[in-house]
Amino acid sequence: MEDNSSFARSAVSDDCEYQPCRVVSLSDDESDEELIQELEAAAAEAEPDPTENTTMWTDAADTLHFYEVPGVKDQRADHKKKKEEPNTRVFDFRDGTLPQKAQVVGEGNLEEMNTKATMLRLQPGAYLKVRLGIETQQMIWKKQKEKEKKMQERRARRAKARGEETEEPSATDEMHQDQLPERREKVQLYTLIMDMLLPAAPPSQGLSVYTTGWPYPTEVGECLVSANLGLGLDESFGQDGSVPLEKWTRVVVTVGSDTMTTYVGGKKCAVVAKKEITIHGGRFAVDPEGIVLFGGGASTEVCIKYVKFIANTALSGSQVRAGTYVDSLYSQCVKDAEKAQQELRQQFTLKALFRKPHPIWADPAFWGEFCDPFLVDTAFGEVNDPMNFLKVLHFSMARMAKEQSQWMGSFMEEDQDRLLSTLKDLERAVGFGLRQRTLQSVSRLTALLKFLKKNIGELGVGQALLLPSPKKIVFMLIKKASGFRFVACAGGDENPYHPSVATLDGKIKYKGCIAIDNIPDDRMQDDSWWMYFLMSMIGDGPEKHVENVYDWLLPWLAGKPLQAAIAETCDEPCSAFRTPPRCQASAYRAFLESVRYLLLWRGMSETKVKAVTFMLRLQYLKFVINDLHCLKKLSDNDNHLIKLGCKQLAHAAVMQAKSKSISPFQLQVEYGAREFGCAAQRWARGAAHWQEAGNKHGKRRGCPLLTP
Repeated sequence: MEDNSSFARSAVSDDCEYQPCRVVSLSDDESDEELIQELEAAAAEAEPDPTENTTMWTDAADTLHFYEVPGVKDQRADHKKKKEEPNTRVFDFRDGTLPQKAQVVGEGNLEEMNTKATMLRLQPGAYLKVRLGIETQQMIWKKQKEKEKKMQERRARRAKARGEETEEPSATDEMHQDQLPERREKVQLYTLIMDMLLPAAPPSQGLSVYTTGWPYPTEVGECLVSANLGLGLDESFGQDGSVPLEKWTRVVVTVGSDTMTTYVGGKKCAVVAKKEITIHGGRFAVDPEGIVLFGGGASTEVCIKYVKFIANTALSGSQVRAGTYVDSLYSQCVKDAEKAQQELRQQFTLKALFRKPHPIWADPAFWGEFCDPFLVDTAFGEVNDPMNFLKVLHFSMARMAKEQSQWMGSFMEEDQDRLLSTLKDLERAVGFGLRQRTLQSVSRLTALLKFLKKNIGELGVGQALLLPSPKKIVFMLIKKASGFRFVACAGGDENPYHPSVATLDGKIKYKGCIAIDNIPDDRMQDDSWWMYFLMSMIGDGPEKHVENVYDWLLPWLAGKPLQAAIAETCDEPCSAFRTPPRCQASAYRAFLESVRYLLLWRGMSETKVKAVTFMLRLQYLKFVINDLHCLKKLSDNDNHLIKLGCKQLAHAAVMQAKSKSISPFQLQVEYGAREFGCAAQRWARGAAHWQEAGNKHGKRRGCPLLTP
């Protein structure tokens, strides 16, 4: 324990304002299986991956303005709004399919209306069963008790492994708890909304709108349509409102307190006062599992196209009137367009990464690769999500390694191994980054620390673990034969801790990476140090400052002042001075710099590393070609982004040709580099025209770079 708390002791002894936190020491006796279960449970409770920039590109026909790009937070809010309320269930029969949780008992079928939408027609004697699956307070309490019981058992196992005594519940208490009678809780307060059509008036006994019996209907319904087309129960069927024949009408039934209120077309029809409504689990209480519609046994035909059930809420009269036409309109054209949009998204290159994929040129990684100088002071340049950059970069480099072998003629077998090792490091970083996002809170730091230490322990000699930071910096931990090397990659960002140099043309360049070498194993495995490090990355308080890593953590890791440690590795060729990026997409530059560093550190030459970055740009443009063939129309901004990518690729190709890294034969240009750049720009200008014309001329001609 003394070794694991050495950093905490040194932090306390220094005269500084940085206060250490309480560090939980990790016991080796704790089971890794239990940790993995905790992490999986946390991941299951987490929101969908927020790295999906689904609203950065909405539709090919829409104009995307630079200053009106919605942010990532707005996108998450829109996604949450679309999610179904936990106590609301909707059953829509207008899209040509029977809802999964709806079951027709008897003779009933879907029929197409003149609007091309469909409706459900129930023949006389048939009824509809809909499964609600409402989670009551009793169910929530039961789940919490089961969760607490599992946690107690887990704590007891851990305490037993440490040799501590625990008080276990007696068998008598458990038997007593199991024998306690449990009454099923039902829904007492609810609202039922339906769009229905009656071809003919019901018989004298009326038409049952719904019954609370589940899974089989009761003989008498809880709400009826009378022979006079009133809506209510007993003798209360209303006088002001009535259900019209052969006309679609929205009927609403609200049950709350001691009354049941019915509405027809937004107007109040009847108010039924019954003491039975107040009885918990009584006649009017709905089973949380489901409800039966039109199950009274009356021989009346009825048509339905929309049903909505709201539990634990009885809408007021004003709310019913305000929602009379909500979700009442249906357009098959809109549904077809949404379906076509979904099919279109599944053709995009990034379909393997995002739930709602978008074109490659609408991704921030594309902007960071090609458009950095042109996105200053725009909404495009304000997106800075490290995991988005990491996922797209790893995906692009993996595809590059498979599809760009024809450009690797000068690569030896050792160079290919170095590239594959770097891809493995990126793959490891993606897995760790996604798990880190699910545990991104101070309360889960212990679990995250255990997971991090497990990853460090599994590193082999020469392997690296990349640790993304929200401050546009990527930290790397490289395992050596003896000890570790710790690297901070800023991608040339204006970081005062990185060495800088002034050039003759007036620019100030910053060191892309700084490294601390020969770190002993005991220092690199220090739990206190890693806890401070994680709090600096994801903490919620004032300790969330990456400056703390440079001011306190790295000097302690090196055992000397930071500048002295940097000076030992500053002259290595692994890191060069870079021009600071102009927009906020510099996190992508930091990941790209880490890839360059790993390739150079493993022994790849500078010329071949530049060839790798050139092939990466070429791969992005191949993705552009694929996504262009998926669209029929491009906006002005789409064209602008694609042209920027082509110009940057053409410039990189010219530089490669001048340095004789690639031959003119590979570029398929016999008339020089200048004409090659012009040809690439002409290809960019013609891309939108080819797509609008709907022909394959662009595919036949192509970009010179894309047909080596």
